[in-house]
Amino acid sequence: MAKQTTQYRPLIEEIVEKPEETWTERGEHKGLISISADGGRVTYRCGNEGATYSDDYTDPEEKVRASLFVELVEKYQYPPERVWVEKHISDRRPDYPGDLVVYEDDGLKQPYILIETKPSDWEPEHRFNKAVEQAFENAHLVGRVKFVVVDCGTRRVVFDYDSYPPGERKKNVVRDLPVAYGNVPEYRFIKGDPDWDLPAATFDDLTRRFQRCHDAIWQGGKLDPAQAFDEMSKLMFAKYWDELLYTKNDKPYSFQIGTKESEKVVADRVREVYQDAREQKGDVFGEGLKIPDHVIYLVVDILEDISLKKTDLDAKGRAFETFLSEIFRGKMGQFFTKRELVTFMVKMLDPEFRDYIVDPACGSGGFLLYAWDHVRTRLIRDFAGDRDTIKTLDIKFANEHIFGIEINDRIARIAMMDMVIHEDGSSNIVCDDALSPWGSFPQDKIGEERFSMCLTNPPFGAVVKRQATLKQFELGSRRHKRASQKTEILFIERCLQLLKPGGKLGIVLPDGILTNSSLDYVRKFIEENARILAVVSLPQHAFVPAGAGVKASLLFLQKFTAQQKAQFDSTARKARQEVEEEYKPIIAEREKEIEQEVMAQRETVKADLRANTEWMAKIEQEVRSKAGSMVQAALEVEIKAQIEAKVQKQVDRELKRQLQQELRTYRREVEAEMEEETWQRIRERLNYLIFMAIAEHVGYDATDRPDENELFVIDEEGRIDETKGILGEYKRFVADPGGYEGV
Repeated sequence: MAKQTTQYRPLIEEIVEKPEETWTERGEHKGLISISADGGRVTYRCGNEGATYSDDYTDPEEKVRASLFVELVEKYQYPPERVWVEKHISDRRPDYPGDLVVYEDDGLKQPYILIETKPSDWEPEHRFNKAVEQAFENAHLVGRVKFVVVDCGTRRVVFDYDSYPPGERKKNVVRDLPVAYGNVPEYRFIKGDPDWDLPAATFDDLTRRFQRCHDAIWQGGKLDPAQAFDEMSKLMFAKYWDELLYTKNDKPYSFQIGTKESEKVVADRVREVYQDAREQKGDVFGEGLKIPDHVIYLVVDILEDISLKKTDLDAKGRAFETFLSEIFRGKMGQFFTKRELVTFMVKMLDPEFRDYIVDPACGSGGFLLYAWDHVRTRLIRDFAGDRDTIKTLDIKFANEHIFGIEINDRIARIAMMDMVIHEDGSSNIVCDDALSPWGSFPQDKIGEERFSMCLTNPPFGAVVKRQATLKQFELGSRRHKRASQKTEILFIERCLQLLKPGGKLGIVLPDGILTNSSLDYVRKFIEENARILAVVSLPQHAFVPAGAGVKASLLFLQKFTAQQKAQFDSTARKARQEVEEEYKPIIAEREKEIEQEVMAQRETVKADLRANTEWMAKIEQEVRSKAGSMVQAALEVEIKAQIEAKVQKQVDRELKRQLQQELRTYRREVEAEMEEETWQRIRERLNYLIFMAIAEHVGYDATDRPDENELFVIDEEGRIDETKGILGEYKRFVADPGGYEGV
């Protein structure tokens, strides 16, 4: 199978919105720029001599410049004939030309804006500051320019160069360029405006911004990484809330920095947004912001010019996952199932909008989010063109159909926040131990037989010893007394308890549960309560990137309906009765043989006792001490008789003990034999086919680098081809189990 490194892209660009046109695309449509057919050259219609300028479009910096050139003309309304591309400032060597210079006059004599563009890898502070100094040097050489701009595609800073001393780099920062030589705007981003609204972010851009935010909050170690992440989560929550509900259409966003606004003004406004969010979504964050004004200001500066709401689910999910793995690697890796496995398991169960889905070990919420995304995709396909129905069902599903339980409060908050960012379902994340008694859960959220689907990766290796917990479960102490039980075994039963009859389960389990002879009782419990749909074996390295090396498989089950359960119980009962009847004469005959075999050893046992001189001497001494004044001849006869009686009694005792032991051993053996015979008959009579597959490659290797993926195949457009890979084979198996021939 060919190696796949293409990122999975779900179908859902947006339910009601099409992807925005980029500035470069708009420039091509308007004839402001043209890009050669091979993508190698870009030509500008500009103020240069000959009214055009051409350069190498394969250079990442050129892409930034082309986009900004179009934005200057279309958004900021500067005539293209007043914009010079690649302006050589002086005869100095080396020569650092101004990337873009906007003039105030048609004669291009009075420069107004000087712009320095860089590729995105100049975003880090030390490199960006170097670009700032280069731009200021050019501004000094070009003359009395009013504004200086430094832009690397993912970061832009505008300076009021004309009104401040040449060395100023902070007080002269303004929020944006004026439109058409007008006044500097108070705010840069306006909700709902086609030109001034926030754009979506890419995966790479979002990942870098998340890391910059965390570093700013971490403050070089003043907070531990996890505390810093908590504060970052609150600010991300406020940012998203501002985009979603707080700011009204045609108004400036609150989560941005206004021209010449102080750190306190910005921080106080963000706290107001966060407080409003807390009042509406108090289940997500119960505490206020704990970081100072200047840190809030820094984070706003990093996030203000992108939209979390518009950024697609996959980019947000991957960026969040990447960022979290860096912070919590080796500490909380068990809470983050690899997205390749999550995607595959969701696709295997194929949820739809009527399903009620639960993950009792939800971690950061990956299964719930990807199940939601899958349902959205199905809605778009099944109700194509009916946007109102799609949106109504999507909102209903998010808020009423997906639920999670997470024992770790910090991870539970991450799951809640992630759900909020994706609109929404956060109120359905319960922070609790999924193995707790039913009464400890909110009754309107978690209960027995409430869900039609369960997807989970339970904790491995932990042991439950508390009898109050064990007594809730047949696999604990409810049926047979056990001192302890592994959590993953109890989770199997809890998942089945959560499911309605006919509900489906996808669960990650260590291979030992499926193979170890000592855990045969667990496998039989599964067969007593559910139909096995599929088993997919994973490679040894599947969980190494998350800090675990356990060999695991994916098990897919469907809980019996009441009718199926009754059929199974009836079949099992009949098979057991048949086996018991068939074995009765066999058992009776064998037990008789055992008794005869044991009794045949009487003389041997007696001889062994007599050969035990120490025991015989003890018996003789005991008899003599009780003989009293009997005459010697009578004494010897009596002693001999009593010794013989004691020997016979001891022989009887030994034979009885030996018989009981051998009968117990035989009964254990025959009961196990009968149990196997019973299960063989049950399986023969309830015969059904099970899909089984072995995946040696799952999209990443042991070092978390991209690798080929045998679970599912991604097409050229970045979408999953459900006809290929193990997923495709399973679909074919389900369509015709009897005719499926495998690969």
